[in-house]
Amino acid sequence: MGVIVAEDEQIDILALHIVFTATCWCTFVKLMPVKDPAAMASGLAAYHVLTLLDPYLAADARHDMNDLRGKKLRQH
Repeated sequence: MGVIVAEDEQIDILALHIVFTATCWCTFVKLMPVKDPAAMASGLAAYHVLTLLDPYLAADARHDMNDLRGKKLRQH
């Protein structure tokens, strides 16, 4: 069994959402009314990409992914 448990269609949609989030992050940050753009650093983008995977994770992978997401938040 793999890390991601999903049907082919779900994987296709997930991949699209990951690409969209990763490639549009800079534009999103520019449009957000934040006082400190550094607060929206790329580490936060990585956190959100990892969060997209959450519903599709195999139980064995969930703990490791939570650790990785926590690291991305601390880098932010």
